[in-house]
Amino acid sequence: MEATRRESTIFEFVILLEKTLRNEYGLESSLTDMLIEAAKQKIISSETISDLHDFRKQRNSYIHENKISFTAKDLKRWEALMYKMQK
Repeated sequence: MEATRRESTIFEFVILLEKTLRNEYGLESSLTDMLIEAAKQKIISSETISDLHDFRKQRNSYIHENKISFTAKDLKRWEALMYKMQK
């Protein structure tokens, strides 16, 4: 996957995840805080929360350090999780 497409995909996933957490689960804050709150309220499974935190960390590593340590398979898994979270 070329760099610009990868960046675009990552940003689209972040927007989708934040939108879902706000609109579907009524959470408001930073992405990290919304994931923590979702875990506290047990509105999303701990396994999903863990995977989404991994996505967030991988995104940060890519954006801030230009370090890629995820695969296309990871992106597909995260995409499936995000769509599954929509009610």
